[in-house]
Amino acid sequence: MSGLRARVRLRRGSFDLDVDVQVSAGEVLAVLGPNGSGKSTLLGAVAGLLRPDDGLVEVGGRVLTDTARRAHLPPARRGVGLLAQDPLLFPHLTALANVAFGPRATGSGRRRATELAHRWLAEVGAAEFARRKPAALSGGQAQRVALARALAAGPGLLLLDEPFAALDVDAAPALRGVLRRVLAAAGQTALLVTHDPLDALALADRVVVLGAGRVVEEGPTREVLSRPRTAFTASIAGLNLVEGTATPEGLRTPDGTRIAAASTPGRGRAVAVFRPADVALYLDPGHGSPRNVLPAEVTALEPHGDTVRVKVTGAHPWLRGLAADLTPAAVADLALEPGTPVHLAVKAAAVGVHPAQPPAGTAAPQ
Repeated sequence: MSGLRARVRLRRGSFDLDVDVQVSAGEVLAVLGPNGSGKSTLLGAVAGLLRPDDGLVEVGGRVLTDTARRAHLPPARRGVGLLAQDPLLFPHLTALANVAFGPRATGSGRRRATELAHRWLAEVGAAEFARRKPAALSGGQAQRVALARALAAGPGLLLLDEPFAALDVDAAPALRGVLRRVLAAAGQTALLVTHDPLDALALADRVVVLGAGRVVEEGPTREVLSRPRTAFTASIAGLNLVEGTATPEGLRTPDGTRIAAASTPGRGRAVAVFRPADVALYLDPGHGSPRNVLPAEVTALEPHGDTVRVKVTGAHPWLRGLAADLTPAAVADLALEPGTPVHLAVKAAAVGVHPAQPPAGTAAPQ
């Protein structure tokens, strides 16, 4: 098994990527971040498609890029596999021949390459498609073949670039399950770039969140997604987040509003996080005993599984975009619609306060 070390500094126009990430042997690291944060740039540098201005990329101790030594192996010689949105299968070859291409390209004989192709097609549940050409495969079937091809070459590192983004809602969960099983069974080191928290939760041991070319959050996947420190991470995790300063009672927002919480990290920049399911909406403020009750206005109602996600805004800028998950019956009883004035309530016990991301322009501890 091979680990990855990638220290990359790369400037393109006004964008500057400066990150240092490590992936242990057999580990899957997910890279999240908003558009323009540097995810694709990092992947391109590791794959050898982009040359860093300064940096080092190693897989299993093997140097792929070292700007100090002017070393830069081309993509074909890196021993790195890629599974992207597009399967990129050779249209004139059968699925079997497509998968056998990788081992052949790395020096295996025809018989050995064919054996490996049959093995990996079976591993990903695509053995029955061996004689088909790509035009005869569905999107999910083609992506399974592409996964088999990527793994058949025995890569030291597998790069996963939004591998489920182009699949329909039925094919994506099935392939996600296949990939989770295969990666675990093979002990395959992988770097996953995705915008979907389900991908990270299902596949990744750890997650790195990029923002403006810097690492702003890092840690075990479930910990990062349950205790986000940035608005982006909170949004993909489906949580409400309010920035401010920690106090003994909870959080004080920039406009002076105090949000009560069960516990706080002490002092300093912090964020309050709470689930939309823990937010109640009332037409008047005199209900129950929540310590946090604020006037707001409904801005949108969106179907969200078995509930309705109600977005709000208000006089306090930080209220904009906060959400409550209500049952359809509750929405009907309250006659909610965009423009309806409400009171947002959340109990202190449902609010978690923890340290915020580092100040802009600095990286989180590695």
